[in-house]
Amino acid sequence: MASNIDHNEIICSICVNYLIDPVTIGDFTTNIVLETRVFLARQARPYHLLSSIEKMCEMHMKTKNFCEVRKDLLCLLCCKSKEHVAHRHCSIDWTAEEYRQKLLKQIRSLWEKIERRYLERIEKESKEIFQQLRESEDSMALTGKLLRRIYEDLKKMCQDNQCSLFTSSPLLPQYVERPLGHVEVFLDYECGVVTFVHVANSALICSFLSCSFSCPLQPFLCSTPS
Repeated sequence: MASNIDHNEIICSICVNYLIDPVTIGDFTTNIVLETRVFLARQARPYHLLSSIEKMCEMHMKTKNFCEVRKDLLCLLCCKSKEHVAHRHCSIDWTAEEYRQKLLKQIRSLWEKIERRYLERIEKESKEIFQQLRESEDSMALTGKLLRRIYEDLKKMCQDNQCSLFTSSPLLPQYVERPLGHVEVFLDYECGVVTFVHVANSALICSFLSCSFSCPLQPFLCSTPS
């Protein structure tokens, strides 16, 4: 089974070396070879991907150096020329690693800036939410006090022995010698007149003239206990 395996399948395309302990059982060979290639590719430096031809000067066929001023690839003879002798030159491997470190530093700085802005935005939103909760709490407390006051007023009104009519006019208490059996209430909404009449003898008890009504009216009658 091992004789059917192509030697190119067990040679790393990056370092051109044989892969260590390739598995040759059934269909697992391809999976292990691919996993090993991926692992070696992740461990490789950027300059490992350059072929030997790409590292050679086109004019003198010598190993290239990197000119940091012109951003060109030059051999040692080209570096000593009048055009480049005053420039700073480094090896391709060293330059690739230096640029890699600079790129990682920029990525790290950018990530820290994004993280810092994200934390600042979260802190700002949390303060706004906390302020809204505090305002809602104060509003609920004020509403609770108002409802408590209305409840106390209604409770006091129910326990009051006097009959009173609440209008925009001042209160006008009416004296009655004895309790009445039936009382009729007449309302003229357009003219703004409210009239109370004794049913037994058809006598006028009281009339409220020039009343103003700003909303639909509903009857609210309260009789005192005998």
